[in-house]
Amino acid sequence: MTGPEAVVKIHAMGEGDVKIVGVSADDHAMEAFMNVGADAFVPKPMRREVLIPIIQDIINKNNNAMV
Repeated sequence: MTGPEAVVKIHAMGEGDVKIVGVSADDHAMEAFMNVGADAFVPKPMRREVLIPIIQDIINKNNNAMV
């Protein structure tokens, strides 16, 4: 199963509160992940300076939605 296929299955299970960050080395993967509802995308090789702000943004959005 590909990452985008996994995103579709997770959403089909009704898991709306799950935040999904797609990760791939494929040049065209970002579009595929975002088209199926991933919250963010990080290209491989992952770099901490890229990944940490994405995770923090998702956490902040989640915290703001709870208020």
